[in-house]
Amino acid sequence: MSSEYVFSAGMHVVAYFVHVTLFMAITIGGNRKEPVFRWFYFLSLFSLTSFSFDIIVAFMQGKWGFIQGYPSEAIQIISKAVDYIIYISDSLIMFFYNMYLFAFLRLKKLLLKRLTYLTIFFCIMNIAIGTVSLVGGMYGYFDEFNNYQKQDLFWIVFTFPILMLLVGIILTLFHIKALRPREWIVLLIYQIVQIASAYLEATIPDFWISRVTGALMLLLIYITIQVNIMQRVKDQDALLSENRIAIMLSQIQPHFLYNSLASINELCDGNPEAQEAIVQFSRYLRGNMDSLTRRELITFEKELTHTKQYLWLEELRFGPKLQIVYDIQVSDFLLPALSLQPIVENAVRHGITKKLTGGTLTIKTEETAETYRIVVTDDGLGIDTVQVSDEERSHTGISNVRERLSLMCGGILAVASTPDVGTVVTMELPKERSKNLEYYSS
Repeated sequence: MSSEYVFSAGMHVVAYFVHVTLFMAITIGGNRKEPVFRWFYFLSLFSLTSFSFDIIVAFMQGKWGFIQGYPSEAIQIISKAVDYIIYISDSLIMFFYNMYLFAFLRLKKLLLKRLTYLTIFFCIMNIAIGTVSLVGGMYGYFDEFNNYQKQDLFWIVFTFPILMLLVGIILTLFHIKALRPREWIVLLIYQIVQIASAYLEATIPDFWISRVTGALMLLLIYITIQVNIMQRVKDQDALLSENRIAIMLSQIQPHFLYNSLASINELCDGNPEAQEAIVQFSRYLRGNMDSLTRRELITFEKELTHTKQYLWLEELRFGPKLQIVYDIQVSDFLLPALSLQPIVENAVRHGITKKLTGGTLTIKTEETAETYRIVVTDDGLGIDTVQVSDEERSHTGISNVRERLSLMCGGILAVASTPDVGTVVTMELPKERSKNLEYYSS
């Protein structure tokens, strides 16, 4: 066994494990919803598939000298089949690379459509060449010892892959001003190195390097481009979540104000308590407008104060029909602004006050080993949880609170309701994200 064979085998084994590690990273942490991630995943998948079969056929053919060739017809059939699978996989690698490049460059629809058709044509032609070679041995064949022998026309098998790479080079150069330096440099390196590898394999007997360069170039693209794209997507998702929270809070403010003003307006007609109600509501506005627009977490005590001021107004309106019970066992934790009040409002408006005899609303807090729990219970008419889920998409309510709890502190909200019996809404807030009161010390 020569030192050249040992060195080549060592390079391929190392590159193979690098490729396996890369594919695992892409699979575990990948987001395949976006085309740029999806095409890169398939590019890595078929590259690894081709690499795996290439190692198998290399040992069967004795390419690296570990297993010498055997004059077996069965081995030759298997070698041909595996070699054909490799050839098809290689054709698809170039197809997926071009599709990845098209997605990364964000090509216009018409150009994307035309280049996609061109890439498919190149891919089909490359597979056709491989089929001809398999049947007639025009570009390469297996000798009586099942070792692959290149023919003088072996270079033809690289024609269409090189054409596809040249298309990529032209596109990269055309979009060079729109790309970051590290992006267009890495893309050009990948394309040029793959063309150089194809040229060397076509002209040097028993020289196989494209697997090693392919694996290393994919790793380079992943580190310099894909990781950066994933971080940008995460930042955009975080910004989107923040904007959604801001929009939801802007919807909550007029909702509560308009309903409260409507209730006070009904009391103003000959009711001496109306002035006190307006005073209470004014205090609420002066002291709590900051909480209405706050996008960070607030203390539970502050949220409970919001809720009590709301309930004071509702008790004034509905009188003995609305009974309130507080069972506050723990209060030193944080939660999103207006998490409790909309749930309480839902219980009052849709549960208790729609019941002829009224009912009782209970607000309870407790803690477990890992969470703070808020439980809002009413013995009103009960609700259809499916119907509420659908309705709340268009106005403030349960679904709004559930989404803000999830986005801002990783909390969850569960609703259990029985018609004519009542409703229980439970909020669970993780302690590790609801306990830090340092920034609220003022």
